[in-house]
Amino acid sequence: MLPIIRKPSLLCSGAFMGNDSNGSPCTVATVIASQALITGVYSITQQAMQLGYLPRLTVTHTSASHIGQIYVPAANWALMVALSVLCWDLALPAGLRRPMAQA
Repeated sequence: MLPIIRKPSLLCSGAFMGNDSNGSPCTVATVIASQALITGVYSITQQAMQLGYLPRLTVTHTSASHIGQIYVPAANWALMVALSVLCWDLALPAGLRRPMAQA
């Protein structure tokens, strides 16, 4: 999943954009990457439940006409917590990471 998360950051770092301040390619890349991540998490969660690796979770089918359009609230919350921790960890200065890792 990390390569999916890193793609927008590489695009927005200026390597592909030069010094242009237009943020629309970054926005598009971020939306595409987040949708791919959410879709992957939901698919893996549903397959793990079918195989018996996860207990039954609430699955809401969001569309009556499209098969596979699902919403899993527990997976959504777990993804939010995991990405919040990741963002918090990346926001820490390098000097704080070492003492917090040793604690």
